[in-house]
Amino acid sequence: MNSNAICGVRVAASSSSQATLLRRLHQNHSTTPVSFFDIYLQSSRLGRCSQLYQPRRYNSSAIAGGKRSSGVAVSTLVSSTRSSRRNGVITTAFKTNAAPYATSTTLSRADKVNPPASTRAPELVLNERQPDQSQFSFLFQRGRTYLNFYKDGLKAIWTNWNLTRPINASIAESGYKTPADAARAGVLTRSQYQLLHRTSYDLKRLFAFGGILLVFGEFTPFIVPFVPALVPGTCKFDSLVQGERAKLELRRRESFRHIVAPLPKLESESDSKSEVDRDAVVQQDAKTNKTNNDRLLSAVDRLSSAQLLHISNSLNLHSRLYPVSPPTALLRYRVRKYLADYLAVDDLLIRKCGGVSPMNIDEVKRSLAERGVDVLGRKESDLRETLRRWLSLTASKEDVVLELLLARPSVWPSSSHSSSSSTPSTTAQNSTARQ
Repeated sequence: MNSNAICGVRVAASSSSQATLLRRLHQNHSTTPVSFFDIYLQSSRLGRCSQLYQPRRYNSSAIAGGKRSSGVAVSTLVSSTRSSRRNGVITTAFKTNAAPYATSTTLSRADKVNPPASTRAPELVLNERQPDQSQFSFLFQRGRTYLNFYKDGLKAIWTNWNLTRPINASIAESGYKTPADAARAGVLTRSQYQLLHRTSYDLKRLFAFGGILLVFGEFTPFIVPFVPALVPGTCKFDSLVQGERAKLELRRRESFRHIVAPLPKLESESDSKSEVDRDAVVQQDAKTNKTNNDRLLSAVDRLSSAQLLHISNSLNLHSRLYPVSPPTALLRYRVRKYLADYLAVDDLLIRKCGGVSPMNIDEVKRSLAERGVDVLGRKESDLRETLRRWLSLTASKEDVVLELLLARPSVWPSSSHSSSSSTPSTTAQNSTARQ
């Protein structure tokens, strides 16, 4: 494979036509840096996918020193992608933190389970005020740092959208209606599924947040804590994320105190099956890459209004600004959609793509928060073990997720086999007693 370096950007060229294009770009931009999107637009004409970048690490001292940030560190190439279909399976090769010359499409477990780095916000570094620095200069410097951070986050949304285009096209060609259907069929990795999910989340908030940024400018950091639901994920700095989690965990603790009614006992034919038969069904589902959500949806339909409200509070499925409890029909719809169309699919993909071990700590924390588990102030080993227990318990029966959501991890069954011997009623009541 030929490769060329253009103004600090290494781009892989697999054909003579691409090599000619890169030399032409180098001649035309001998004095002017080549932007990332110029390279993307040119290379996409030859059937190449976009290249993934890692946002720069913003430091306000660089601005104070007279160095104006350009928003995106194009020279830092994190990965290259290629999407194709092989035997009905959509493959996108994310060579995360790998050399740009890599030609192998074999993905490691970390590449399969962790989404691209561009789905997360860049690191924000805020320097302290210098002794000889005026208040105006310090505030101006701090505002510029935030503006560059937000600009980079918005550019990451554009990059992620370009990365999802070949995946969405392949899903449409396969005849699947939604990414969740494609994931259940085993044609998506968790990395691809989370890329699609988070990009969709960010695009829905792009225009609202863009309006806030245009109106308030440097004062946007003072506004976003009051409207965190309007901020894309790529524009949420760490303190904002920690603040959201702290409020959600407080809301969850208050909700646990009001759980009184136990989870109703479900009766079905599968309840009479032996453990051997149930394990055989689980293994068959794993081989066919399918999940059966019928039991889960039936269990959600049997939940009381108080239980639905607790699950919605714990998972942050409705706004805290509701003056009264939302309608039960709305809560039931959101809980059904979230559990069946997202959480069950994500559980399946984590098991399929390598489990908890290759997941980075940010993904572990985010996954637990999405499952109604507190993460603040806990050790990494404890967090990983909790996620492993969740995946082990939900692998046996789909509807056991409701028992876990209505109980604290301290009273979860120790294994999937002990889950069947512990009644849901006892689990919910023990959880309430501990609160």
